[in-house]
Amino acid sequence: MRHDNTALRQCFDVEIYLPALAAPASWTALFGNRNPVELEIGTGRGRFLIDAAGKYPDVNFLGVEVSLKWMRVAKGRIEEAGLTNIRLARTEAAHFFDRYVPSGSLRAVHCYFPDPWPKRRHAKRRLFRWEMGNRFARCLAPGGRILVATDQDDYFNQILGVLDEETAFRRLFTGTVSISTLPRTHFEEKYLAEGRSIHRAEFHRA
Repeated sequence: MRHDNTALRQCFDVEIYLPALAAPASWTALFGNRNPVELEIGTGRGRFLIDAAGKYPDVNFLGVEVSLKWMRVAKGRIEEAGLTNIRLARTEAAHFFDRYVPSGSLRAVHCYFPDPWPKRRHAKRRLFRWEMGNRFARCLAPGGRILVATDQDDYFNQILGVLDEETAFRRLFTGTVSISTLPRTHFEEKYLAEGRSIHRAEFHRA
């Protein structure tokens, strides 16, 4: 079935124009419904968002991506797929959480293969530091989930340390897996093809 993408773009904008977005944001106004909202940090080409949004049409998905290149790729793919339950914001994740995400408003946060910044002098640029644990705790609804994955052993240990330190969270799953029931990202497909182990964890908010 083909979608009329011209009509689709007239109905809504995939990309959020942040200067015009109220702070904190109203998900009901942004998506036009009261469905639960899940946020992905680092959308890349948009593979996870597109697969998840197609599988769960009654869930709103929000992607935050800092790269203009990948934002354009993801936006084009979303429009081509005709999916109306996805929005994209091009900005730093920390800024988006601090300014726009209302407290207790997210059902889940997805973060798959964040940049590991492997050099010691760049470690402070990693997403998972103690202040991100605080942000997640504020923005997730009770029972909300954090789902993370990486192929980097040391970064995985850092992620676990950050989230374990936040008392609002309870770790449900930690493991090294080769197959996931969730839609796969581009990087996951690439790393599995290379034979790498994928480390995953899931935390729930009390």
